[in-house]
Amino acid sequence: MCGIAGFLHFDRDRPVSRELIVKMTNALKHRGPDGEGYFIKNNLALGHRRLSIIDLQTGDQPMENSDKNIIIVYNGEIYNYLELKSELELRGHKFHTNSDTEVIIKSYEEWGIDCQCKFNGMWAFALWDGRKNQLFISRDRVGKKPIFYTIHDNTLVFASEIKSIFLYGLPKIINDDLFEIYLMLGFIPAPYTFYKDIKKLEAGHYLLINNGHPSIRKYWDLPEIDESNMLSDRKYIHDVFFDLLNDSIKLRMRSDVKYGS
Repeated sequence: MCGIAGFLHFDRDRPVSRELIVKMTNALKHRGPDGEGYFIKNNLALGHRRLSIIDLQTGDQPMENSDKNIIIVYNGEIYNYLELKSELELRGHKFHTNSDTEVIIKSYEEWGIDCQCKFNGMWAFALWDGRKNQLFISRDRVGKKPIFYTIHDNTLVFASEIKSIFLYGLPKIINDDLFEIYLMLGFIPAPYTFYKDIKKLEAGHYLLINNGHPSIRKYWDLPEIDESNMLSDRKYIHDVFFDLLNDSIKLRMRSDVKYGS
């Protein structure tokens, strides 16, 4: 588990405050006690608190590409990063780390926003493309990793936890209309939160800020299965399920941190 935070002023001539992004990021220290990092340039500030899991030596964030025009802060794990890395190397990409973070960057260089459809994992990341003046925020398909955001004072503010957003200066205004929903469901469904003006990015969605214009789009959903295509062979169902479960566990065991030793 890591923590990310940041803000982007829509006015390009408005400089960001280093003190503010440090304060917002420090509020997430419990999510990432192993390190911290910042990217501050013009109207953009990105912060990261790291829990080291993969590539303990060279996986620090924020991470830049070799041209320094793509920067990412990221919370999560891409389970199929080794397979993607091999595919990208065959396409001519050179890697300087052993991290899944760099795989995200190279995947974006190769496939653009569609890269998120290639990932098998859990993630919430914010990727800045300086060539396009574009901020790309993505959340994994089933929403295991959280990301909250608001647009306040002509600025997009985002973080892994709401308390970090409040440190930017957003007023705490309870959304009373959601109490009934909370009592019925036991939780507040995305994109809503208990606070007015603060939203949670929905699972399988991404947020794009292009030249100051925000848009939210869905990139993944559960496929519809017609009843005529439902499996009925019990042994085949068992074998397929076992193979998928076994493969899933193997992918999730990839780590440079060995627990229990």
